[in-house]
Amino acid sequence: MKYKRGADTTRSTIFHLMNLQGLPKIHGLRDDDLFLLLDADELPSREVLLFLKLYDGYTEPVRFGFRWTVFGFFWLKATDPSLLSKV
Repeated sequence: MKYKRGADTTRSTIFHLMNLQGLPKIHGLRDDDLFLLLDADELPSREVLLFLKLYDGYTEPVRFGFRWTVFGFFWLKATDPSLLSKV
């Protein structure tokens, strides 16, 4: 298989190899099983997953459109150490 050059080359390669080498190692696969290959920050809603589970007849592959969100983790710095026990 030829891979396109560009930003998604590595991602496409990883997903392709996961398909070729990973799926044969999973035992008990059924025709109606779903596999979602997503990044760690791509989280489909519960409603979308329920739709994919229950509705039969959508075309494959399915493309998700995610909203861009910004989140972060920050250290709490308190001048008084006793404040940390109240968090």
